[in-house]
Amino acid sequence: MTKYSTVGTPAEVRDYLDRFTEHARADELIVATQAKDTEAWLRSYELLADVSGLVPA
Repeated sequence: MTKYSTVGTPAEVRDYLDRFTEHARADELIVATQAKDTEAWLRSYELLADVSGLVPA
């Protein structure tokens, strides 16, 4: 799993995931975070969703 991982700004992570999606020919991704606590965990997903143009359900 660590073979395909990224760390960086939200835009850097989005760009990496876009490249990986093309490389893997994936139509969906499962994203995991290594955040240290619940607040940081939620914030990492909020940042990724924001930079990806996703909106809350």
